[in-house]
Amino acid sequence: MIFAILGGTSTDNTSCNRWIGEVGQLVCGATTCVLLLTRPRRTSVALWTAGAVAAWTTGALTWFVLNSGGSRLPTGTLADVGYLAMPALMIPALWLHARRSGAITPESRGAVAALAVIAAMSALSFTWFFLSLSGKGAVAPWVAWINYLYPMTDTVLLTLAASLLTTRTGLVRPLALVVAFAALMISDEVYVQLADRAAPHTPFGTTLGYLIFSAALLVAVAEADGEAPGLPEGGRAWTFRPGLTLLLQAWGLMSIGVCTYVALNGPLPTGVPVPVFIVMVMALAAGLLFSARHPLAQGTALYQRIPAMSTRKRRLRKAASPRSLFSRRRTECR
Repeated sequence: MIFAILGGTSTDNTSCNRWIGEVGQLVCGATTCVLLLTRPRRTSVALWTAGAVAAWTTGALTWFVLNSGGSRLPTGTLADVGYLAMPALMIPALWLHARRSGAITPESRGAVAALAVIAAMSALSFTWFFLSLSGKGAVAPWVAWINYLYPMTDTVLLTLAASLLTTRTGLVRPLALVVAFAALMISDEVYVQLADRAAPHTPFGTTLGYLIFSAALLVAVAEADGEAPGLPEGGRAWTFRPGLTLLLQAWGLMSIGVCTYVALNGPLPTGVPVPVFIVMVMALAAGLLFSARHPLAQGTALYQRIPAMSTRKRRLRKAASPRSLFSRRRTECR
């Protein structure tokens, strides 16, 4: 909050605001790592999380050095290694914690993975849509694919964090995680769009989003009791709340329409050949089909009653059919 207030009072968007925001990210990231590594009981989840935060903080430090001057945003640098290593380590941390807290059960793993695929492919499709509207293709194809990974991984992290909201034990930690990854997703999307246009710098709102991410992640870790990030053990298993599932499925259906628009109005974004575009749409459709068969009623009492209700209806219909009545009368006559 202090760094955000200081940034808001500065009128120099290209120097002072950037310096304040990026120093705030480094301070929050370093503090989070210290909290995780100095706990009396360091679990595997805490170690995965510490590695993820350390990687992201290293990327932020590299970015701070590279972005100190220049006429355009640095792209395809060593900072991307640290930034992309964060979701590679954070996704296993969230997955492990969701399993231990009961948010993900062995029966629901496939459905959660399908929702994550929907979220990632939908984010990628909307990124391509925005680039097709106003992008200039100012980056190389391999740099473009590095940039595409940011919104994809951010939405997967946000989906896993949102799954913790369905447990009953505590709301501070999962809400902090949702806020963190939502802010990261929005800021990364803005960065991808600006990098494709060869912008000289990002606005302070983007830097503020990264600052919110690092600060909210610090709150989630500081609130955890031996398990970070997320809720303590003993949470109720995720039963696929209709709201979250329907939201992701609706987003996936919208994304198919967006992909259709991008394909018809071409050209495709930088570094996206037609076969890759087709594979992405097929993966999105497969995720939608799988989630439509699995998650909405998984683990709910209503779903468990549906087979019994259907069997009972079939028996009643069979008993009330004319053929059954005729057979029953013949038996009575005998």
